[in-house]
Amino acid sequence: MSNKLYSETAIQNIASSIRNKNGTQNTYTVSQMAQAILDIPSGGGGSVEVPDFPLNNNKNNFWVVIEEPNTTVTSGDSGTVDWGDGTEDTNTSHTYSNIGMYCIQGSGITNIYYNDQLFAEFNTGTVIPQYTNNLNIEKVKINNQITGIGGNAFYNCRSLTDVTLSNIITTIYGGAFMGCTSLTNINLPNTITTIYDKVFSGCTSLTSITIPSNVTTISDYTFSSCSSLTSVNLPNALTGIGSYAFSNCSSLVSINLPNTVTSIGTSAFNGCTTLTTVNLPNTLTSIGGSAFSSCSSLTSITIPSNVTNISDYAFYNCYVANFTIPNTITTIGSYAFYDCGNLTSFDFTNVTSIREQGLAGTQSRGTGLLSVTLPSTITTIGTNAFRNNHNLTTVNINCDIPTTVNQVFSRCTSLQTVTIGANVTALGNSTFQQTNNTYVIHLQGTTPPALGSNKLSSSPAAIYVPASAVETYQTDTNWSTYASIIQAEPVGE
Repeated sequence: MSNKLYSETAIQNIASSIRNKNGTQNTYTVSQMAQAILDIPSGGGGSVEVPDFPLNNNKNNFWVVIEEPNTTVTSGDSGTVDWGDGTEDTNTSHTYSNIGMYCIQGSGITNIYYNDQLFAEFNTGTVIPQYTNNLNIEKVKINNQITGIGGNAFYNCRSLTDVTLSNIITTIYGGAFMGCTSLTNINLPNTITTIYDKVFSGCTSLTSITIPSNVTTISDYTFSSCSSLTSVNLPNALTGIGSYAFSNCSSLVSINLPNTVTSIGTSAFNGCTTLTTVNLPNTLTSIGGSAFSSCSSLTSITIPSNVTNISDYAFYNCYVANFTIPNTITTIGSYAFYDCGNLTSFDFTNVTSIREQGLAGTQSRGTGLLSVTLPSTITTIGTNAFRNNHNLTTVNINCDIPTTVNQVFSRCTSLQTVTIGANVTALGNSTFQQTNNTYVIHLQGTTPPALGSNKLSSSPAAIYVPASAVETYQTDTNWSTYASIIQAEPVGE
């Protein structure tokens, strides 16, 4: 559909023509409407579809169409339609061969008002039909009996700026306003209980939104890529934030999650690069993968004690100044805290699993961890789990690192002291690769732990073992490489 062709004056001529010809009668015939359309001045090289005509209540419904030749238009209902050119059938579409001659009686849409902007007002029916890709509609007002907005109803209506919804609407279906890039204002009445996925996705001019009080879930992709969104008010009934719900909302600065939210979905806030503040309520039990990935402006995060699993990439590249993490965490997913440069401490007391690069980072940053103590409860540890932690000076290992796991503490260039617990039986492969040559290792067990094919990779300055086990270590297949620096632990240490 091309841009709007006819002016406000031209459209008003339709109403004037009918009033002049028919006085105040309540019903207008198809021929009367068609004749009124003929009075529209010609001009331009495009066409415009007018989904309805301004009639008062209790008058016939019309769908006025001014089209290019040989184009197909669709009626607003599935019943018998008088197409205005001598045909009447139950089809929902019709092909015209002339421009500006016909109107359609029987549509379920009642009226549309023209001012300087196109303004559609819908009064009947239970669900708004689709106006997908209509580039003319700029304002919409929905009243009376409408209870729902259909899926993709106004999808990609890129001129739509303002929407007023009725106070009886309960449901907005998926993608209803998706891609409405000019939409700046919409009221969501508290009668709404369900907002399906992608409803406002890509509404790049939307700056603020208040979610109705009875909505319990922000569905997947609901506000994704709303790049101008700065303010969101969430209801106290809310229990869940769907996957990608606010992803790439690059202007969102803060968000307050009510104390009813229990879950945050995958990538819910991924790419919210200006988000500085988000409160995570005590009711929260689940944080999805990449939930806050690349939220590079976050200043503080407090993870509630009911959260036990930090999913993959959950806080990837979050340079959070103040990280508060409870000791209830049991699982750290792959890249979960990758490049969190201000994360200076972590209580691993109840951790059982640290996945690949869970607390690692880039060569230029890494996390801010100063010391790490791995308890015996850890049963899984991934390759490069702590790679590139350049501030890390002290490591205490009380769990096995399988010899097939590589480079757990690689490139921890400030490492000074490593203590290996007495019950550790395996210490990984190239565990301390490219660290430095000044760190020392204290092994508390008398039985040398197994090493992978590349041993420690970076040789330490000294290796201290129990006095009774010096020879055992020096002659061990794995440790004999370091025989010259293996010595008895000094007395009192």
